[in-house]
Amino acid sequence: MKPYQVPEALVDTFAQFASHYADISPAELKPMIQHLPIAFFKKGTVLIRQGDPVTQCFFILQGCARKYAVNEDGKEVTSDFITEHQSIAILTSKDSPYFVTCLEDSVMIVGDLDQQSDEFDTYPVFAEITRRMMEESLGKMHDEYTAFISMGPEDRVRRLMQTRMDLFTRVPQHQLAS
Repeated sequence: MKPYQVPEALVDTFAQFASHYADISPAELKPMIQHLPIAFFKKGTVLIRQGDPVTQCFFILQGCARKYAVNEDGKEVTSDFITEHQSIAILTSKDSPYFVTCLEDSVMIVGDLDQQSDEFDTYPVFAEITRRMMEESLGKMHDEYTAFISMGPEDRVRRLMQTRMDLFTRVPQHQLAS
């Protein structure tokens, strides 16, 4: 992970976004954001490897990543595409069942899971923001899963076009199909 000089516009955008999850203004958040570990990752970087222990989580400020598993037949099965203002968190106490790879050059906040409680003690507002974001994310995932299992392939593509059209220009078609 290389240290990265974060463009001011990204800090401003994230401060505006994060302020919706806590009772704090973007101006009050900006100095705290400056202390977050933010890194630049090149396209193709593997952030998490299937079968390895999960030690980090990520939040995308700019870029796109793919979460997928390789099954016993060697086939890649995509479970998600993560883009701006979405988190990458493998919620397991064991080894990762997924790979997560950058599909674009990306700028991300990087969280060390072993140091997370110390960081939340230092900046309690981030604990609140993270909790609320995770609650929202889990709710959306539940809704997406429910819709996914009740739809046929054509309806799934239509829904994806309605909800995440940007993926059709950012992600290779074969990965969307998987």
